[in-house]
Parts: sequence; structure tokens; C-alpha cells
Amino acid sequence: MSALVLARCFFDIGAVFTPAPADHSQTRKQEIGILTSSQCKKLLSTAENLYPECVPAFAVALFTGLRKSELERLEPKNITPDGITLPIDSTKTGRRRFIEMPAPLAAWLKAYPVGKTVLPSNWFRKEKAVRRNAGWRVWCDLFDPPQGDSDDPDWPDNGLRHTHASVMLALGKPLEKLTFEFGHSGGAAVLKSHYFGAMSKAEAIKIWSIGPKETVIPIIAEVPSTFGKQAYF
Repeated sequence: MSALVLARCFFDIGAVFTPAPADHSQTRKQEIGILTSSQCKKLLSTAENLYPECVPAFAVALFTGLRKSELERLEPKNITPDGITLPIDSTKTGRRRFIEMPAPLAAWLKAYPVGKTVLPSNWFRKEKAVRRNAGWRVWCDLFDPPQGDSDDPDWPDNGLRHTHASVMLALGKPLEKLTFEFGHSGGAAVLKSHYFGAMSKAEAIKIWSIGPKETVIPIIAEVPSTFGKQAYF
């Protein structure tokens, strides 16, 4: 084989196996979707008026940031005036967690006690109906037509969980404690990169002050985890 043919062979092999330039456009971090204080208030008040039995689940999701799967496995016995215990078999990371009872959640659970189950019957249809009535474009077979209005905004993925984390960081909750309660496997640095600066402190205070039946929860702005054990029962 001549030197020219060998050179051509090596050139062809190189052309085949040379890796393409990396496309970083798909890995660029995107903004998380969170709810505003007015949207949170609208969501909870809609649940109060439409399906009161759904209120505890919505309140737990917003004021603790539980994952959907964790909310589905949550049992009434796991909720006490001190807080919420998540057993190992109910968490995504396989680690037991304890979330101290926030004052706003205590007030909501006093007004709307948890029943025999945290999620009421027909929850998955009802919670969609609540979100739809609160102004979000959500497909729900309880409506005719089931598809939402094209002018309404789409519900953000993990909206309540992202909102909770943004509120906590805006109010100055220690990252280490939030990482534990939030059950974030990526650690404090990842949590900070996702949520730091996503919400103003003033907006966070408005959300943390939302109480049941149009009430306002008094909070100390510098201490987001204000607990109200006496308000639970």
C-alpha cells in the first residue's frame, strides 16, 4: 500500500471518529418556575371555596416543599404539632427527614384539619380543578372542554416546591437546614444556585404571611421558621 493511500485511510478514520463540538445550548441552566404571592393566595383560596378537603395537601406542599411522591405517601400520623416526619421509605433519597412545623402551616391545619388521609378521595382530579379555577392552563376532565384556556399560563413544573425553596432562601433560612428539610441530594451549593435571588424578601414575606380565610400570619421577617405549636389544635 502506497504512502498516499495510507494517508488517505488515516484521514478518513479521523474524519469518522473526530468528536463533534459540544453543544452547550441544551445544558444551559434555565429559570425555575415559581408562583407569586398573589398566585399562592389565589390557589389556596380557590381550594377553600371549591374543595376544602384539598386545602391541607396544598398547604403542606407550599409551606414545606414536599415532593409530589412524598406528599402522596404522607400519612396523618406523620404530622404533629412539632412538625412533619418523613420515614425512609417515603423519601426520594432514602433518608429520614424531619421538617419543623411552620407557623403558616400550623394555622392552615388548625382551620382545615387533616382527615383520615392527607390526600382526599379523587385528589388527582380535584387538585387539577383547583389549579384550573385559580387561573392556570391545566387539563382537567372535570371541565368541558377539558383543556385550559390558551391565554392562561402553564403550571410550572414542581411549582409549589420551587416556590417554597425560593421563599426560604429569600427569608434567610440557613442553607444547611434547608438542604436537610428539602431533601435535596445535590447539596447546599446546588440548592443555592437554583433558588438564590429567585424571589425578593418582600414577596417571600407576603407568601409566608398567607393565612386561611383571608387572615394574615404575623411573622418575624428574619426568622422564616417561626413555629406556632399552639395554633395547630
